[in-house]
Amino acid sequence: GQAVDAGEHPPVVSAILKQQCTELGQELGVDAMDVFAGSGVMQGPNNILGQGYAGAPVGITVEGANIMTRTLIIFGQGATRCHPYAMNTVHAVENEDVAAFRANLLGWLGNFALNIGRTLVRGLTRGWSAGSPVSGPTATYFRRLGWAASRFAVLSDLAMFTMGSKLKARGNLTGRYADALSFMVLGTSALRRWEADGRPPEDLPLVQYSLDYSMTRIQQAFEGIYANFDAPVIGSWLRTVGLAWLRINPLGSTPSDKITAACARAIQQPGAQFDRLTDGVFKPAADQPGAGRLLNAFRLVHAARPAVLKVMAAQKANKLPRGPLPAEIAAEAVRAGVISEAEASTLKLALAARLEAIEVDVFTPEQFYRDSDAEVRPTLESVPQKMAVNA
Repeated sequence: GQAVDAGEHPPVVSAILKQQCTELGQELGVDAMDVFAGSGVMQGPNNILGQGYAGAPVGITVEGANIMTRTLIIFGQGATRCHPYAMNTVHAVENEDVAAFRANLLGWLGNFALNIGRTLVRGLTRGWSAGSPVSGPTATYFRRLGWAASRFAVLSDLAMFTMGSKLKARGNLTGRYADALSFMVLGTSALRRWEADGRPPEDLPLVQYSLDYSMTRIQQAFEGIYANFDAPVIGSWLRTVGLAWLRINPLGSTPSDKITAACARAIQQPGAQFDRLTDGVFKPAADQPGAGRLLNAFRLVHAARPAVLKVMAAQKANKLPRGPLPAEIAAEAVRAGVISEAEASTLKLALAARLEAIEVDVFTPEQFYRDSDAEVRPTLESVPQKMAVNA
C-alpha cells in the first residue's frame, strides 16, 4: 500500500498478495465453516460466513486468475524484471549492443558463481553466515530468509540457463518458484511489521508462527523444484543428491503446538492487542446481527471471566452445587458471598449473549418465499416457527 501511495507500480508484489491472500482466505473460510457448524450453513442475516465462502472463488478467478498469476506473473515477470542482469541482457540483444551484452552476460555469470558460493556456505551454517540486521528472537528468521534467497537466486539462474523460453510452458515448475518467492516476501513482511510496531512482546508468537509456516512452505517449494527439475545432468543431481541434502538440512519446520496455542490465546481476548490486530477491519455495533452479536458475546464472556472463576472455585470447594453453569447459580453465588450482584448480572448477560450468538436463522415459509403472492409448498407447512441450536 505504501509503495502504491508513493507512485510505484509493484506488479510482482501485488500479484503475490492477490494470489496468496485470496487462496489463504478461502482455506480459512473452509476452516471457519467447520467451527461455526450450522450457523455457517443456514443462510440469513446472522450468517457471517456463507457469502464469503460462496464468493471466495470470485477473488481467485477474477482480475487475473490465480493459476495464471502464480505460473506466469509472479515468477515469469519477477525472473526478468527483478534480476540484476537478465533484462539488461535482453535489451542489449534487442539493441544489438555487443559491449553491453558482453558486460551484462559476464556480470550475470559472475553473480551466478557468487550465489552458488553463498548458498553452499549458508547451507553449511544454516543461514548463520547470512547475518541479520536485528538481534533477538527473530534474528534466526532473517538469517534463514537470506539463506533461502541465495538458493532461490541459484535455482532461478539454473532454470533460465537450461530451459530458456521453454520455462513458460512449465507451469507446475514455475508455480513452485512462485510459491518460494511468495512466502519469502510474506515472511519478510511479517518481520517488518513486528519491527514497525515496536516489537510488542505479545505479538512474538504470531511472528514465530508466521515465519515457521512461511519457512515450511518455502521448503516444500524447493523440494518440488528439486524433484521436478527436468534438465540434463543438473536435473539428475538435484533429484538425487541435492534433494537428499535439502531434506536433511531443511529451512524450518511447521509451527509447534506450543506456538499455535500461544497464537490462539492472543486472539481470544479483547484489549489493545486485539484492537491493533484488527485495525482496519470492519466491526459492526453490538446490536447488529451476525458479527455484531458475535463480538458482543465475545466481549461479555471475557468480562464475565473473573466471576466465572470465582464460582468455579466455590464449586470445587463444595460451597456451591457442582454441575450447573456459573450463570445458572448466580443468585445462589450472591447469597453465599462468592460474587457481587454486579458480577451476577454480568454472568447472566454473558450467558444470554452466548446463547443468542449460536442460534441460527430460521424463517417461516412465507418469509423464505419472499413473494407474498407465491403459493407455499405443502411440504414446508410443517416447518417449525422457531428453533434454537445449542453448541
